[in-house]
Amino acid sequence: MPTGGKLIRFGGPDRETREELARFEYLARQWHDRGRSRRMLLPARLVRRGGEAVAAGRRLDVAPSPRLVALLDASARASRWRRGLAAGGAVLVVAAVPWWLTTREAGPALAVDEAPAGGGLPTIETPVEEPVPSPSRPVFAEWVEHRVIPVETLRDVAERYGVSPGLVAKWNGIDPEAPLAPGGTLRIKPNARPLPQQQVEYEVERGDTWRSLSERFGVSLSKLRAYNPDGGKTLRTGQQLVVWLDPKPHPPPSERKPIPDFSPRADALSHGSPNGGWLENGLQLPQSSLYRRRKPNLMFGSSHTIRHLMRGIALFRRDMFFDGVVVVMDISRRKGGSFPPHKSHQAGRDVDVWLPTLKGVYKQNHLGKDRKPQPNEVDWYATWGLVKGLVDTGEIKFIFIEYDLMAKIYHAAALSGVPESTLHEVIQWPRPKFAMGGILRHSDSHTRHIHVRFRCGPRDKDCRD
Repeated sequence: MPTGGKLIRFGGPDRETREELARFEYLARQWHDRGRSRRMLLPARLVRRGGEAVAAGRRLDVAPSPRLVALLDASARASRWRRGLAAGGAVLVVAAVPWWLTTREAGPALAVDEAPAGGGLPTIETPVEEPVPSPSRPVFAEWVEHRVIPVETLRDVAERYGVSPGLVAKWNGIDPEAPLAPGGTLRIKPNARPLPQQQVEYEVERGDTWRSLSERFGVSLSKLRAYNPDGGKTLRTGQQLVVWLDPKPHPPPSERKPIPDFSPRADALSHGSPNGGWLENGLQLPQSSLYRRRKPNLMFGSSHTIRHLMRGIALFRRDMFFDGVVVVMDISRRKGGSFPPHKSHQAGRDVDVWLPTLKGVYKQNHLGKDRKPQPNEVDWYATWGLVKGLVDTGEIKFIFIEYDLMAKIYHAAALSGVPESTLHEVIQWPRPKFAMGGILRHSDSHTRHIHVRFRCGPRDKDCRD
């Protein structure tokens, strides 16, 4: 079986360039599949980075997709200029981006962002186009059923699936001007396939207000009140609220920071098998801004495991802008051995990690209460990012999760632009539940966390995978 490092990472000196291009390609795919929405255009700093990646890729004979070229072009046109241009610069800026993206020679970071000082230039706006089916956009053959959530409009639904409101009304025989009934279903033949919206519950704490919760969840104040029509003018401590959240892919960070060199002491050794081994000189997972520790006294591992666990989480945070919390749970006891109720976790190479949650869900007291996330609270895009970061260390044997939840990770990864060949090698689904294949595999009762099993390290002489 190939090691995890061969699945996602690119080899050789061009690895960084190819990974950067892959990140921008999935952003372009999301923009394209969502009807080329203006709301998904890139800010100037990411336009510059994307242009640099395209130029570097050209030197490696890696051509950008037409939709990536279109995204960078549209984003540059829509940017507001903070610096002036010399007379006649307005014509130059419109033409500069397509030329710069198609040349085979390396250019400046972005010509349009490095114009000389001079006269001001008015904002170049990209007109908002209603998303309608087009032969140039992918069309999904199968029909889907959409469940209407409170205050959702026909236009909201149409935009989610990359089609026109008129088509949604026609397919369902409804008046396009009539309000939608919450809880009802609509049949849609989509051009885009977003993940379903997720309903979460929140218990009001002291100091919470409608406005603070609107900011916490990233939901408009009007929608939050509409989700909770009986919520009252002033919130009460202990009050239960309902929030609908729309999961979206996480872009790469605006600044890609280097991965720190994690070099823990090397004498913590794993002996035997995960279900019948022990730990020599167990190394405790240190505190870090990368994650939170649930029970530090149960978080001892081999040097190899601790090093690559930290590196995997760091890779996740480097490659995906996820500002939520990663909670690491049980690893092993200080000397390993039996660790009820776990059957494994005996040799310092098994690690449980809570599933990352959607914006606003995690509370500080969840850690002390051992209040693990529910599946409806999970951020499946971030979960894929975490799996990818861990697999990208090249030191993962298996990652276990419940089969039905594995499908959600698969779809999130596919919507993020991950090639089907990579999905097949990394994720067991859609193969049968007990089929061989993939690093991410089914295990019963793993519905709130992933169970990560690391490979034996080079110093673990009598270790057995």
